[in-house]
Amino acid sequence: MSCDCRKPIEPTLPTRGTLFLRTDIDHLRVKIERALPNLTMERSWMRVAGSSEDLRGYVARLAAAITSVESERLHALVVPNDEQLTVDRAFESTPFAVLQRRIEFDWLGAAIERRAFTTHFQPIFEAAEPTRIFAREALLRLADSSVPIGRIFSVAQEIRLAPALDRVARESAIESFAAAGFAGKLFMNFIPSSIYDPVTCLATTFAALERSGIPFDRVVMEVVESERVDDVPHLLRVLDFYRERGVAIALDDLGSGFSSLNMLGMLRPDYVKLDIALIAGIHLDPFKATLARRLIELAKELQLAVIAEGIERPEELAWAAAQGVDYVQGFLLARPAAA
Repeated sequence: MSCDCRKPIEPTLPTRGTLFLRTDIDHLRVKIERALPNLTMERSWMRVAGSSEDLRGYVARLAAAITSVESERLHALVVPNDEQLTVDRAFESTPFAVLQRRIEFDWLGAAIERRAFTTHFQPIFEAAEPTRIFAREALLRLADSSVPIGRIFSVAQEIRLAPALDRVARESAIESFAAAGFAGKLFMNFIPSSIYDPVTCLATTFAALERSGIPFDRVVMEVVESERVDDVPHLLRVLDFYRERGVAIALDDLGSGFSSLNMLGMLRPDYVKLDIALIAGIHLDPFKATLARRLIELAKELQLAVIAEGIERPEELAWAAAQGVDYVQGFLLARPAAA
């Protein structure tokens, strides 16, 4: 089987197929048999076949009959009629709750396959001269959709499409940045949990950089959702893989909680971004101002470049510049826009 970030994304429900279900919980099995009385058995799997609309109906009936907790304990898999339930196929089963969400958001898999995305860029300016662009942060947008991109990434993680979406986001950012002929650095976000193996999962990213002629030392990978990282040693391996090729690392949302300070000590990034909530109204809040000053002093002591993001008022910009931050970013200076 290929890595999830590069595996073709098939429609969740084929024209005709079979829904396979398996659980070790006796009472849950009884509920399933009541909801779907036309089930048959194949080895340890319960199965029911039909058209895509039949399968959609079976999933809806079963969802109404079991609890959300039970839906996480029930293994589910849909196989097209022209395929057998092999051992490899069985390993692709997911919790029934994931299958439900995949059916609901089938359009997202199709969008990833079509690469139906655009990249917008938000400039990052030098704090001492906030008309001079130092870098641009790439931000993915779903073409012809009003769905917030944060919601799209949240759904992608839930239905296990985050690796593929993250890969498409990186490649789109690189191609758009190069096509626009931008100078300066390129900041790209990445979700740590979306990269299983750096050598495999990042091969297309580095290939895109080489094709586009963007030197690796002009790239900064921004760690997002660092508070959700469960496997820190794995994340460190990914970051080391980047650093060995000259790519710099940024840590987002510094000051958003104790976890961000812990991550600062473990990740040792090249750049830190002060959290948007910390910067908002900082000129009016002595408590936040004191906290931010201490974080800036800490970063300077560690020789890290500081970016104040979320600048929306002239007073916030003036405060950040007075504290000696290196770079600033926010709607006051420039909104994200297509290249």
